[in-house]
Amino acid sequence: MSFPVLPTSLPAGHVPTATEYQSILDYVTAITPTIRVKSTDQSVTSSTTLVNDNDLFFTPAVSTVWVVQLNLIYEASTTGDAKWGFTFPTGAFFSWGHTVINTSLGADATSVFSYLRAASGNAFSAGGDGAGNRLHAVLGGTLTMGSTSGNLQFQFAQQTSDGTATKINQDSFMIAWRVS
Repeated sequence: MSFPVLPTSLPAGHVPTATEYQSILDYVTAITPTIRVKSTDQSVTSSTTLVNDNDLFFTPAVSTVWVVQLNLIYEASTTGDAKWGFTFPTGAFFSWGHTVINTSLGADATSVFSYLRAASGNAFSAGGDGAGNRLHAVLGGTLTMGSTSGNLQFQFAQQTSDGTATKINQDSFMIAWRVS
């Protein structure tokens, strides 16, 4: 799918045709970011199996390229910590990384920047600071869609199974910009 373009020039007083109006609509649609905001807290307890986040996903068009950013507000115990990753359609490629507390350094440590050239379902871990103590993580990357449709789906779990819930908090959000 090619990126829509606007008509290059129109004479003064020109009344756009239906095709020109459609070109303008296609262009505005393409440059408008997709924004997903988490409406309620979601938690995982006593499980290291990644689960789909109920809000943080979107369905990009096939054969397109997107820049994606997530701003996560999360809570995790110092035992359970957190991990997260993404699933995406076969044939797509998502190269992503995150800035977050390293689980081996503790919550008061300097943030660590990590990279991952991900396969669907791969995960990174992140440190926790105890129940009720909210932390922030920034995830971002570039998604190149293939010819198979489907969602870019954020997933999360506990790094180590623990009876204290690991949560992705309300108002975490995902923004995706189509760039090609």
